[in-house]
Amino acid sequence: MKKQFYEKASELYAKGIFDLLDMGTLFALNVGKDTYYCVVEDNAIFMYKNQRGFESWIELIDQEEEISDLRALELEYMKYGISLSFDDLENLSKPEVKELKQLEIDYREMELIPRFRHHDELTLPYRIKEDEFDVMNALLITLTDIMENNFNLFDEERKLLEEDEDLLDEEEVEEKIKTATIEEDSKVFWNEAELPEDFDRYPSPRLNEKEANTYRRMRSNGKEWDLHLFIVPNANESKAHLFPIAGVLFDDDSKKMLGYSLTRDYDEYCEDFLGELLDAMDDFGKPEILSVSTPRAESLVRTLCEQIDLPLQLVSSFEDTDTMEVQLIKNYNY
Repeated sequence: MKKQFYEKASELYAKGIFDLLDMGTLFALNVGKDTYYCVVEDNAIFMYKNQRGFESWIELIDQEEEISDLRALELEYMKYGISLSFDDLENLSKPEVKELKQLEIDYREMELIPRFRHHDELTLPYRIKEDEFDVMNALLITLTDIMENNFNLFDEERKLLEEDEDLLDEEEVEEKIKTATIEEDSKVFWNEAELPEDFDRYPSPRLNEKEANTYRRMRSNGKEWDLHLFIVPNANESKAHLFPIAGVLFDDDSKKMLGYSLTRDYDEYCEDFLGELLDAMDDFGKPEILSVSTPRAESLVRTLCEQIDLPLQLVSSFEDTDTMEVQLIKNYNY
């Protein structure tokens, strides 16, 4: 069965699927109860799973200004879904090469090797799970249908990306996208579906009313505080390929660190960092404004800031945070 996946994917590549589908083309694929939003990339098709996955793609590409390498890495490892890509033999992992040999696939004759990958937040991509082969099969059937029967299905109006990979203005984006469903006889039925609504995938803890009232009445210290969340890439091969998220709270003027938290669990992290923020206010007073550098950080404290009347602003970046991130990453990977 797996051998057929490699052979079919290689056939699609050889027939020019990426010549037919321009980079940035978007379509949806219904598989069971799940919807996968398929985006054509460079020699790859990424299948973002449901609203959560779609939002991870929007956050990845919707950057108004140039971002740091660390921020770009974080966004890359926030992808959620599965992917079909094609790569050179030397870039494959040892388990992938081993599987090719076990399946007796003549991979050295292939121009590029198909790769079937699972992507989850804060982890390195790895081979797709057994239950995801049905999803990958649906993609291969859909791509075959596009090549053989519906090669004119997509045009410039069906793209969400411009040539330089910038997100198009919302007014230019079609509200509906082509959506495929595989019927029992493996025929593909196409219709149009709405783009997913905004999906807030980051918990936003709240205080009880008594606590909220205490901090709401607290006098402002006139300071601006910055809350910065970032991924900690794991450079130590002896550690699991799972990346924690770090949160740092610091004073904008002095750059003094007021709170720090490191975790791999979102729900636990949100509760812990809420405590860090409140502890800092107990020690240093309530800031005049709280700035955050990512939508995830904004989501984390939005409810709290509304409860205690603390102005919240999302900024594109913080000065000196790259230096701070690098040092923290070195400490973690020591």
